[in-house]
Amino acid sequence: MGRICGLKGQHLAARVCQKLGLPLVLAGPVSGMDTPAELEAVLQDPEHPLHGHPDVRYFHDQLAPYLDGDLVRWIGGVGGPSRDALYASARAALFPIQWDEPGGTAVVEAMALGVPPVGLRRGCLPELIDHGRTGWLADTEEQLAELLLRVEEIDPEECRREAEQRFSPSVMADRYLEVYGRAITRGLRSPRRGTA
Repeated sequence: MGRICGLKGQHLAARVCQKLGLPLVLAGPVSGMDTPAELEAVLQDPEHPLHGHPDVRYFHDQLAPYLDGDLVRWIGGVGGPSRDALYASARAALFPIQWDEPGGTAVVEAMALGVPPVGLRRGCLPELIDHGRTGWLADTEEQLAELLLRVEEIDPEECRREAEQRFSPSVMADRYLEVYGRAITRGLRSPRRGTA
């Protein structure tokens, strides 16, 4: 669930699921294109301005070889009720990120809907996922595969509770107010520079 690009590592998820014989549904845009038909038109037209875009090349070169339309498939971009229905049908949400991603909205959305996240221990994921309680964190592709097979050990209700306790709108608003309050207090205590 999210932008299809090398940094998100969907090829790794596809490879792992194909090896394990587990179904994988990839949802998200490729360079702003939300449907397989849009992407196919770009791939067929070497003159199209998006034909050489890095996300399009990634999809074509690294992800498409794993897409079989059955076990591993890409459905394009989804949102709203369609997104929620897709999450509701999932046994896990995979996050094989290939960079130190600073934000994890999709991880929080998955947990809020009771879908255990399984990802690589990078970026913000260790701050969002309590390993073994609200999801799994792996250090290698092999560990990712092993932990994906243990996803039933994670209680979906625990994921929902954690998301509500840490990331509900009211909790987040209160935390922002605390941070802003501390910043203002520090600013008031600091001597001003450049004043005579």
